[in-house]
Amino acid sequence: PSLPQAVAAALAVPRAQRSAEQLATIAAYYRSQDSELAQLAQAAQNAQQQLQNARALGVQDLAWALINTPAFLFNR
Repeated sequence: PSLPQAVAAALAVPRAQRSAEQLATIAAYYRSQDSELAQLAQAAQNAQQQLQNARALGVQDLAWALINTPAFLFNR
């Protein structure tokens, strides 16, 4: 596959001589191609959203704990 012109130009420069802008261009292109990184970023965003709604998360944990108590399990 062909690289975007900006990335190819940045890669043509020796590594020790690349500017911060060229390094950022290469890193941005690499990150856009990494599917695992995208999945991890989405998982982190989902976790952050859950932390913002901590009360609902606490209710879910409490419900799970109550349902899995021996008293509840043996009184069915």
